Amino acid sequence: MQDGPNIPVANPGEYAITFNESTGVYSFVCQCLSGGIVFDEQSDIDNFATNYPGCVRVLGNVNIKDAVTGTINNLNGLAQLTEINGDMTIGQFPGPSNINLLSLSGLNNINSIGGTLSISSNSALATLSGLNGLTSIGEHLYISNNNLLINLSGLSVLNSISGGININGNDMLTTLDDLIGLNSIGSFLYIGANSSLATVSGLNGINSLGGTLEIWNNGALISISGLNGLTSLGGSLQISSNDALANMSGLNGLSSIFGDLFIYNNNSLPNVSGLNGLSSLDGGFIFKAMMPAAYDKSSQAFYCG
Repeated sequence: MQDGPNIPVANPGEYAITFNESTGVYSFVCQCLSGGIVFDEQSDIDNFATNYPGCVRVLGNVNIKDAVTGTINNLNGLAQLTEINGDMTIGQFPGPSNINLLSLSGLNNINSIGGTLSISSNSALATLSGLNGLTSIGEHLYISNNNLLINLSGLSVLNSISGGININGNDMLTTLDDLIGLNSIGSFLYIGANSSLATVSGLNGINSLGGTLEIWNNGALISISGLNGLTSLGGSLQISSNDALANMSGLNGLSSIFGDLFIYNNNSLPNVSGLNGLSSLDGGFIFKAMMPAAYDKSSQAFYCG
């Protein structure tokens, strides 16, 4: 076994050293902030490179939340970062927050987030451009209540999420096309209350979900054809209160659901013919114009468990 290099380290724990067996080359990265960091004004961001010189990997959580002063207007001071081991939170529910932050430019070099990425209640953010280098998320992705967000530009190279995705309450969001690179979601997928969202195209690369799929209260949604590649669900399927949805043709490839199937309050949906390929359902089934106030699986004729 080859001995490691003699690298002087002033403060042990600030460097991670790795050895590439194929090339025989050692490399090290500077890491910092095991307790995480909160940025709540622009000066915190501008001074980051001075306060933490060379630090490219944050071990703890990163929180960007200017809830009061409105001074945060750019993230350029964070350009040296390449990895976040913990969670990354941009914005603060219920908001408004980061009221002068128009772009996520400055985060372009981040390629992985070990925990959850949450982008919430950013009242001026129109796109996610700036996350263009992000390829993987270790836990969940939450995008919610960003009133001016029109697309997910910036997430086009994201290919893996070990947890789930929740996209809800983004009134101006029209498309999910920038999730086209995504091929793996370990848990749930929730898409709800995005009043301008007309399709879910962009999710074509996903063939299985480890958890539940819920699509609800998207008033402009006319098609779910972006889910054509989906073959199995590890949880339940709920499609509800999508008033413009007229067919289920986007789920033709779905063959198994390891949970319940709820389809209700979709006032333009005449039938569930798009589910013709479904051969296995472990839970109950309900298809109604209106959902009853209380649903008792044991009393339903369609219960298959």
